[in-house]
Amino acid sequence: MKISFTFILLLSLSSSIFAQSTSQPTSSPAFFSDEMSQIIQNISSSVNVNEASFNYARGCSINRKNIKLQDAYMKKLLKLGRPDIANIPAQELIEIDTKNGIAWGNISYIFAKRGQTFFLQSLTNGLKAIVLDTENTGICQNVSQLVMWYEVNKLSSLDANSNLILKKLSGEIPFSKEYDKNIKIVKDNYVKIEKNCQVKKKDVDSAVAEAKKIETKYKQLNETLKAKGKSYDAEIKKIDTIQNQLNNQNNTGSTDYRQIDAMNRNKQNLQRQINTAKSNADKLLSEGEEMRKQADIVKKEWETKRDDAIKLQKSVNSNDELINSFEWSPPAVDDIIHPDLTIVKNHITTSAPSAAPVEISLDMRIAEAEASDSLDMAKFGVNSKDVNMKNMAKDLLTKIIKEYSKTKAVVEAKLLLEKMNAMD
Repeated sequence: MKISFTFILLLSLSSSIFAQSTSQPTSSPAFFSDEMSQIIQNISSSVNVNEASFNYARGCSINRKNIKLQDAYMKKLLKLGRPDIANIPAQELIEIDTKNGIAWGNISYIFAKRGQTFFLQSLTNGLKAIVLDTENTGICQNVSQLVMWYEVNKLSSLDANSNLILKKLSGEIPFSKEYDKNIKIVKDNYVKIEKNCQVKKKDVDSAVAEAKKIETKYKQLNETLKAKGKSYDAEIKKIDTIQNQLNNQNNTGSTDYRQIDAMNRNKQNLQRQINTAKSNADKLLSEGEEMRKQADIVKKEWETKRDDAIKLQKSVNSNDELINSFEWSPPAVDDIIHPDLTIVKNHITTSAPSAAPVEISLDMRIAEAEASDSLDMAKFGVNSKDVNMKNMAKDLLTKIIKEYSKTKAVVEAKLLLEKMNAMD
């Protein structure tokens, strides 16, 4: 994702020193060279992001394509724990200094943090980084994890150049001390994950078998219930038939004594049949009600066992467990990995129950990421006293509202823009 130059300018206050110098006659190249050297030195000695960004903006006004300027700003931001902002000069550097391993490594790191959807982009950039900075602790850690993920999923989506690098990393010949150490850790961890999954699979098989056993019992009860239902219907039909016969006997109108006597005996026999059929029907109905209660209990037990088995099956995913074990680190600067201070925000939780996961398209995820980056950049100018900074912040907030209207960032962007307009 290419960051616009507007982002870069927004990161600091406009330089009053430079404003004064531009009102004077054109200065000599030596003047600009000396001033750039001082600016780079100021960036390196900055104690916070605002100070570094202030000087960076001055430097960009002189020569945005200065490699030392971009490199100094990127490394300073990494040291200050802000690899997210460091991605701006990193994007500049891969255009003007394609051999800057830390720049490629930081871009790879930012992609990796966004999740598996972005792992392929992360790996592509990471492979470029590791051949340029073979012993960088953060780069080697991240790339080793991405390589393992790529191989476990048996993917084949890399370009030809990336595949050549991957072959070197996956071959028997050692690549670098740091990478070889990290890939061994990742591989050993995956072996443990696979063993653990094998154990869990036995539990899954057992849970599935138990669920099927109860399901069979439930189906048998249902079949018995159906049979009893048919028997009950047959008894009711029998009662109706005999009752019709009995009614016909009552309506004969005969006066012959013997015929009437035979008819009465037949009526008594029919009544006994009706009573027997009713008794059978009542018994079947009672048994059916009891069996239905039992079937409902068995059904609930089966559903519970089935759901437990499904959850267990989902938990036995070596790829998911592998990804969950990954720890991402920004590229090391001067052999030191400086903690990413933005990660703290991602670990804030509440007591509210988590909602069901929602599938988000790749385009939407990218839009969310770009809008979030733009919002972070805009915040630098919201409270600035510099008019140019405020105007650029407004431009960014307006862009978020218009071009990223479906993202989460748009709500905060609208509030910030309203706040700025109210202050004017």
